[in-house]
Amino acid sequence: MNVLEPQDLKNSQLLIQINGDDTKLSDAYLYLGFQRRVRRLATGQTTDAFLGSDLMIEDFEGYNGRISDMKWTYKGTKNILMPYYNHNEQKLATDMPAEADGYKFINFGGQGGCFPDITWQLRKVFVVEAAPVNSSHPVSKRVLHIDAQVYNINRTLIYDRKGELWKSWTIGKSHPDFHLPINKGSGIAIDDSFSMVDLQSKHCTTGQFKGQVDSKLNPPTLFQVQNLRGGD
Repeated sequence: MNVLEPQDLKNSQLLIQINGDDTKLSDAYLYLGFQRRVRRLATGQTTDAFLGSDLMIEDFEGYNGRISDMKWTYKGTKNILMPYYNHNEQKLATDMPAEADGYKFINFGGQGGCFPDITWQLRKVFVVEAAPVNSSHPVSKRVLHIDAQVYNINRTLIYDRKGELWKSWTIGKSHPDFHLPINKGSGIAIDDSFSMVDLQSKHCTTGQFKGQVDSKLNPPTLFQVQNLRGGD
């Protein structure tokens, strides 16, 4: 991850190297542009608020941690509304300039501007509960809703240590044929928007993506620690 703006966070970068052996810890490195130095993140920091947001690193993509760190329980199959849509057919944001290629981001609205202004699909999901093995973990469980077609975790309910609902996590996905031309025909659901709503504190963190499926933009050298300073 490379932060382009706002200015005070520009060039901040996060690199996570996940070991193929799930029993081994991942390595995480953070480069803060204003400090111009790379520091290795301790294991516990993956559950801290990331850059002052409502997200922790472990929340990324629905769950970004080891399988062995959780006790997993299958809770059944449901049909629920999921944030799958055609990007080019949505009401796109007008409060931010379009990209040089004309691309516009998803609009947000509702209370506090916390909710993506999108159409939703009724989709089959597998409901899985993940409870941390470590009792000092800041959450007591996550309830993951995994799309049965593309196996993405698009809706997650997160509970605090007391077992009370804490946060609601939504990751919006666009059909690739209704997005950037480079994504057409890829068959890959495109990361397009996200919303993490803290229901207890009544605030949120939202984001819009410009997802591109292009292996040429991801050379192996991009994922090395020594590359982190290259953004300056």
